[in-house]
Amino acid sequence: YTNLLLETELKDVSPISKAPLTFEYHYYAFSRRRIDISNPLCVIDKFTQDAIVKAKILIDDNSEIVDTVIFKSKGVDKDNPRAELFIY
Repeated sequence: YTNLLLETELKDVSPISKAPLTFEYHYYAFSRRRIDISNPLCVIDKFTQDAIVKAKILIDDNSEIVDTVIFKSKGVDKDNPRAELFIY
């Protein structure tokens, strides 16, 4: 997952020097089945933050730099289930 992010989504992202940051994830499920969104998103967040540091977009992902992580359920998208990350 980390390598995939490095090769695609993160390859042209500029470094971020501002802190503290909030990471907000929007989760679009593949079905209407009830789910605890923290289960997939905590894993996605872990590897995403590690990839962002590895790509040198952030110098670290400690709590002084990323002090808030928010998970939001955004409903169902059967054709394109996904997690989107917004950084503030």
